[in-house]
Amino acid sequence: MNNVRDKNAKKRAQKNTPAVKPREDLRLPVTGLFIVASIFALYYLWFSSWPKLLSIALALVIFIVTGTIIANANGFGVLGPGLYMPGTKRGLRFIDSISRKNNAAWKFMVDWGLVLSFGLLSYFMFRKYMSKKTLAFGLISILLMELFMLPYLNLVLYTLLSVPQLSVVNTAASSYVPSSIAEYVGIIFTAITFIGGFAFFLLAELAYIGAVVLFGVLSFTAGVATGAAASVSSLPGPAGIPVILLPILDPAIALPMLCALIVLLTVHEFSHGVLARQSKVKLKRIGLIVFGLLPLGGFVEPDEKQVSRLKAEDQDRISLAGIASNYVMAVVFFALMFLMLQFVLPLYFQEGVIVTGTVSNSSAARNNVAIGSIIYQWNGHNVNASNVYKVAEVADKPDSHISLNTSNGIYSLSTNSTGKIGVYLGGTSTPVPINRNLGSSVLWFLYEFFSFAFFLNFYVAIFNLLPLPVLDGGRVFSLRLGARGTRIVMYIIAAIIILLLVPWIWILARYL
Repeated sequence: MNNVRDKNAKKRAQKNTPAVKPREDLRLPVTGLFIVASIFALYYLWFSSWPKLLSIALALVIFIVTGTIIANANGFGVLGPGLYMPGTKRGLRFIDSISRKNNAAWKFMVDWGLVLSFGLLSYFMFRKYMSKKTLAFGLISILLMELFMLPYLNLVLYTLLSVPQLSVVNTAASSYVPSSIAEYVGIIFTAITFIGGFAFFLLAELAYIGAVVLFGVLSFTAGVATGAAASVSSLPGPAGIPVILLPILDPAIALPMLCALIVLLTVHEFSHGVLARQSKVKLKRIGLIVFGLLPLGGFVEPDEKQVSRLKAEDQDRISLAGIASNYVMAVVFFALMFLMLQFVLPLYFQEGVIVTGTVSNSSAARNNVAIGSIIYQWNGHNVNASNVYKVAEVADKPDSHISLNTSNGIYSLSTNSTGKIGVYLGGTSTPVPINRNLGSSVLWFLYEFFSFAFFLNFYVAIFNLLPLPVLDGGRVFSLRLGARGTRIVMYIIAAIIILLLVPWIWILARYL
């Protein structure tokens, strides 16, 4: 009798136990298989001899196919072809615990971020809760960041990212700006940033560059129509708003850039969550926005109904929390990058200056000093962009011999009657290790990580200020401009961004 009862109990248990669906059985193997296959395929494409345009097109196809399969296999939310949103509830308790501590410090950070974002206008936009001390501190921070931080963005851009033909494009773009205007552009942009913060700095930069590019495109088209010589170098491109998607495919910088991106996304989204919880808003989940295998962004999903019922000031703080945290991270990583650049790297690396041209019939020209060569030592003295002219003035005498240690070998040159060897020098090169070992590799990785983290945190912060619905600035602008006003600004910005991409059609066709 007991045996019969046991058998019946087992049958009932088996009947009530839901069978594991085949899709759930295959979820992890399918996901893992496509991730590994995609990595190998991308690796092969990068090192193949195929045309770059074809390799990039195939890489996009791989990302789309892999992303679609991973999203469907795991039930992730799909945003578009290959674009999906994996999310989880894990980490929400950690956000809760942080939100209960240092409320005043979090609010000060966000209010400081509001001033950086909207400058002097922030006092009028948020005056109901903006203190004059925070406003003053924020305005001083804007001036200091413009003076000390922003010039180093170009250092990262040119020496680490190496955007193809960016220097050519910048030169072409600047040629369309009258010199009488160009000399005042810096002053105008400083004033705009002080008055309207980095949000209006970005809007003004987009408008300015869009006008320059439009004029250049029209001139380029007119030149083609009339039969005049026209080339890629005569067509301006997105100067100041660089395209940085191409160099991320470079394996040499992919890892430090990925680490910087992870830090950026984590800090940004957790800050949104902390400010939302401080306003008693329920969080549903936290996750990433991924294209194929590439994380493009993150998200914290609050209860939108609860957010919409909050006061405007609380909505502003939730919206700008991620941007404010990115400003903080940009300052922190700039300081780390600057300290390494000034005090650590010179002990283990040497940098040089780039030869951008030679004088006809000079000693440098006769000895075939190639354009693009990097001069590391000048008569035994280590050189860089700041001291090479001083070295030359002190050491070079008329009709004397000069030894140059360059990336293309050692040259023995002679000076002319004025003490010149006949070279034109450009910017500083990427530092190279004096002794290549594990220590120098680790130091260079840290420098790249700090540099990318500084660069990405700053640009992501100001890009998120654009009044677009998917960005943090969209909610802030919509609360003040209304739906119609925000939509008009959004269309204008979209048109400018599309215009900025036009010159890259010629650039990609010629150089890739």
